[in-house]
Amino acid sequence: MKFVAYTATPELERFPERERFGAWCSAHKHLMRTDPDYQRHVHGIRWSIVGTTIAFGVLSFALGRFAWPPLVVQVSVYFVLTILYVISILHTSFGLQQFQNEHVGKALREHVA
Repeated sequence: MKFVAYTATPELERFPERERFGAWCSAHKHLMRTDPDYQRHVHGIRWSIVGTTIAFGVLSFALGRFAWPPLVVQVSVYFVLTILYVISILHTSFGLQQFQNEHVGKALREHVA
């Protein structure tokens, strides 16, 4: 998993530092309005994060509703579920950010050129 932020967007260094976030947001909004593939991919990843969150919540709730397994096992399962949930969300989120950075960078390059 590679940790990325919007600041890693190619072509963003052409803008003054105080304008970079605005330029990134503007390019992202433009892509969301005009590029159906970009929009579909971003929405798909966002919905997968929502689905993962719902699944985690349902599993956590269901596990807490039963008297079996013993409390020690339940706590262990909660711990493992939480770790897996956090890893899954971080991996998906950073993957989405990297995808967005690549496409926003291309849009900025086309706009500036």
